[in-house]
Amino acid sequence: MDSYFRIFVDRMRVAMSIGIHDHEKAPEGRQQVEATLELFTTPDQLKATAYHDDLIDYEPLANAIREWEYRPHTDRLETLLFEMLEVCFSDARVKAARVKLRKTEVFTEAEAAGIEVMVSRDEYEEMRDS
Repeated sequence: MDSYFRIFVDRMRVAMSIGIHDHEKAPEGRQQVEATLELFTTPDQLKATAYHDDLIDYEPLANAIREWEYRPHTDRLETLLFEMLEVCFSDARVKAARVKLRKTEVFTEAEAAGIEVMVSRDEYEEMRDS
């Protein structure tokens, strides 16, 4: 894909219960998780009109992240990552997606620790179906 159109939600933060360590599982163990999501499509997939149906909407991405605050404890960022990929690829026009998740309070010496994936639709569908 040479040219692309990028739709994104950048560094959205929520406080949630996440982690494998005992102190992370405690009720007071909620921590900030930051998410950056990018959807890529070819420019011909988007029409320059004012009609909502022509848009790739980033609101479902933001809503999915907002829900993390209310979910039960989650052990791994990878769980969230795969759930977010499902949301990213729910629009058939999305050709690739990047999901970056960061726990911002893990180490005092580091800004964040986390995971990131950049995956094409074909690669995602292969991972999902295996």
